[in-house]
Amino acid sequence: MAVKGFLTRPEPGRGVAPGRLRAHLEELGVIEALPTIHLTPANHPFAANELMPEADFILLSSPAAVEFYLTRLFSLEITPSQILSYVRGGNRSVFCPGKVTYQALCSFLPIENNQDSDIRIYFPEQASEEIEANSLVSMMRQVIAESGFREKGQTIRIFYPRGNMSRHDWVRTLQGWNVEVNAPVLYTNEPAWSNKERFFQRLGQKTDFLFFSSSAVTALCEILGDQWNPLYWTAWCIGQPTARRARETGFSEIVIADEKTEESLLTKYALSRDVALS
Repeated sequence: MAVKGFLTRPEPGRGVAPGRLRAHLEELGVIEALPTIHLTPANHPFAANELMPEADFILLSSPAAVEFYLTRLFSLEITPSQILSYVRGGNRSVFCPGKVTYQALCSFLPIENNQDSDIRIYFPEQASEEIEANSLVSMMRQVIAESGFREKGQTIRIFYPRGNMSRHDWVRTLQGWNVEVNAPVLYTNEPAWSNKERFFQRLGQKTDFLFFSSSAVTALCEILGDQWNPLYWTAWCIGQPTARRARETGFSEIVIADEKTEESLLTKYALSRDVALS
């Protein structure tokens, strides 16, 4: 196995263990973590009331937002049951852009089946990846309209814990709806400059990069700068937007996961390498 697959996503955070398949492939030496993005918690010492404010709706726009939001709450010794009580007690609704973010939420909180829960979590299950944000915008508009807040003359309050960068400008979108937006920055997102030398070592060598977001492709391109030349590389992408970004930056060999999940991408990669999955 001369060719190795490099996982370009940030490492799992506090309390998040790698999936069984990922751990298996790393143990075999088939893949190796080599993040192109470095996520750093914000320095601001958030208090509990800043992270659990009065709000009608909560927007968690990515798995990273879920992780940094909930781990910050856990660091304040706020338990999962207390978090669910906060959501439930305020009759709040939670929005996620897709199933991946919803699954990240379920990995932190005891929400086994949304249909059986009294926590209202909305995400566009059937939306194609290309229009994921637009689908969530439409869903949010509908839910907010049906809430009756505007008819009662009440101010609609949306809590949006986020990073400093996002594929979709949610703050601008939400402010355009004439709602009150509370959007604290919980983490920063920047290229993983510390891995620059390791990326340079791959120049001119046959290499597989496993990308889980279009921003991971952009970050790799930025890190290598003038030396960027993916002629010998294959981009394994979690979805169409990521593949489109890889194509724009010069990748000619691109493989796309059958489903937009880490498990699907890793499974497809493992099968291509004739690796036993169990």
